[in-house]
Amino acid sequence: MTDTTRLRPEPDRPPIPQAWQPAGADPWAEAANWTTQPIPVVQDEPEPPRPAGMYVTAAVGAVLVLYSYLVALWPVRHGFTPDLVLAVREWVTFPLGIGADFGLFGVGLLLAAGGFWACSRLAEPGGRGRLLWRVVALGYLPYLLASLISFVLLFGDAEPLTEPRRADPDGMTLPMNLLLVDRVTGQDALIGLGWGVTAAAFIAVLIAVTAPMLTRGRWLALGGLALQLVVIGLIALTGTDADGWYHEFGQLVTWCLFGLVGQLAWIVRRHPGSGWAAAPLGVGCLVVIVAAERGYAAQAAQWLPLTFTFVALVTLLAVRACAHGGRVDRARLVRWLGSRAYPAALLACAIGYPLLGVLYHAKLPFGLAVVIALAVTLALAEAVHRLGAVIAR
Repeated sequence: MTDTTRLRPEPDRPPIPQAWQPAGADPWAEAANWTTQPIPVVQDEPEPPRPAGMYVTAAVGAVLVLYSYLVALWPVRHGFTPDLVLAVREWVTFPLGIGADFGLFGVGLLLAAGGFWACSRLAEPGGRGRLLWRVVALGYLPYLLASLISFVLLFGDAEPLTEPRRADPDGMTLPMNLLLVDRVTGQDALIGLGWGVTAAAFIAVLIAVTAPMLTRGRWLALGGLALQLVVIGLIALTGTDADGWYHEFGQLVTWCLFGLVGQLAWIVRRHPGSGWAAAPLGVGCLVVIVAAERGYAAQAAQWLPLTFTFVALVTLLAVRACAHGGRVDRARLVRWLGSRAYPAALLACAIGYPLLGVLYHAKLPFGLAVVIALAVTLALAEAVHRLGAVIAR
């Protein structure tokens, strides 16, 4: 028998607060046997995807265009060549085979960045409609303002960068420029880079048409790019033997291949491991440029296939570097200049180029005149970008 006289009552234990007791568990069980409920983690909303690598690509393109037109082209057209330009030509441009003092190289980078940027916008809410609206607000609006400024300055005896150099506008010059058909209709171009805007607009149309394929799986996306390549190749190659407006249009469409490079880079980044499948399309772009070069006299003197190769390498390297942790694309200056690259390049033709002439003829040193012209151009590009961003919302 048990000696009950030796049993002592269990001392009172302080109650455990209810907040400490796991649901359905014995409050006095071992701590190792407690069943705890996971604490919900409040996460911030994910940051929307950004076109990685394209800020630096567009920024480099803008720098090259500004250098080509303001630092190199303007003095050459006015009877002298700065020592800096001579040194760069001797040690960089001529050995690399890049013509036009990096100007065409810069335009190619801008078109490639635009192709990447347009595809990245297709994956966002709004699809094609949102993309086309942003193209109008952020792409066409700077061209519209630059064309109007250039048109007004031509009547004020100023010298914006036009094509030909001494433009003689008539009643149809401004409408044809605003409709992006000045080259194919034989009108003077109010903006020396107007042909690049026409090529970019055609790229946007092709992307909008093939959008249902580009936003799908790897093979459908590559099929959409193959369809674009076929269309561009047919127009470019059949235009070599044509006359009149179709010949000019074929020459312009050839530049759409640079935008195709940006789309290829986007697909490779969106679908890892698809580089081997995208490579034939890149080679196809190069084949079309080489074949079309013989039929267009202007391109034959520009070594365009070599420029295309450099643009493709820079674009793919920029995307790959940022995908592997590169931080250049995140620098504030690079992001600022890259997002203002398009208005800066266009306003350099309409504002920076004539302002440089005014300052130089006012007896300012050429270097100081270039710095002031660049500052004014970038300040106006900032204003135009902000206006376009408001409209694009």
